[in-house]
Amino acid sequence: MLLGTTARSYDENAITESVKTAVLQDNVSAKDLENLYVIFNSTYIFGKQFDFSGCKNFSDITNRQLVVGEKLGYITLSNKNVSDTVFEVLSKYEYEDLNETSKQDYCDDLYFVIKGIKESMETKRE
Repeated sequence: MLLGTTARSYDENAITESVKTAVLQDNVSAKDLENLYVIFNSTYIFGKQFDFSGCKNFSDITNRQLVVGEKLGYITLSNKNVSDTVFEVLSKYEYEDLNETSKQDYCDDLYFVIKGIKESMETKRE
């Protein structure tokens, strides 16, 4: 469990490992890994420090991620397995109410996505 969050019934490492596997399958470039890290880490910070201010639902959060990706010139189609994996992890929030528990759970899942990206970046550097 991360930062005193609610108990959940899945292996958090499975998220990290699935992201790392998808990165390998797509042979994601170092630049795309950096862009992915910025997109998801900025979303995490936006949630943790600003409580997703101005967002009415999780679609608003996703739209903000897309704006960041567009500004970075990141094209999700080039990394289909990564996009599909992250979508699988985060799409469960699409129809949830934006409340304290769901925001915390979303940030927890996002943390493990980011961890997979970061570990993949470190592997590429070696």
